[in-house]
Parts: sequence; structure tokens; C-alpha cells
Amino acid sequence: MCEAVGVFFIAERSMVHKSEPDFPSPAYSSQSEQQEFDLENLLRAVWRGKLWVLCFAVLASCVGFYYAFYVAKPIYTSSATVVLQS
Repeated sequence: MCEAVGVFFIAERSMVHKSEPDFPSPAYSSQSEQQEFDLENLLRAVWRGKLWVLCFAVLASCVGFYYAFYVAKPIYTSSATVVLQS
């Protein structure tokens, strides 16, 4: 049975019991199917490519600096007047 709620439709479903879930979990998957996130290997890979990381960081900083101070035109300006009582 479907019921219209505003522009959304809500469908009722019967519960189907499965022996295994749709997504892998440690209880149902074998050791070869699991992928581990190894932080040490990730950091070693970044450290091996530290020169590339540094080059891209310096290049992005230079491009940002050039754009901010030489290319971009200020959109908003303001002025203030201070009047002192004498």
C-alpha cells in the first residue's frame, strides 16, 4: 500500500529476513575481503612525496597571493569622518 504525503510517497514494505546483510561486516566477511586503513603506510607515502606536496602548496600560495593583491578589484569601499567637538 502506498500513501501520498505532500509530494512524497511512503511505501510500506514487508520485512524480509536475510541470512547476511547487504554490506560487509567483520562478522560475515573473510579476512581477505576486509581492507584495513593503515595510517603509517599513508604517512610514509605522503612523506615520500613531500617535495610534490611542498611544490603544490607554494604554487597555490603564490597564485592566491597574486590574485588577492594584483588581480582582484575591491568591490566594497568605505569611508569615515571623525568630528571632534571643540
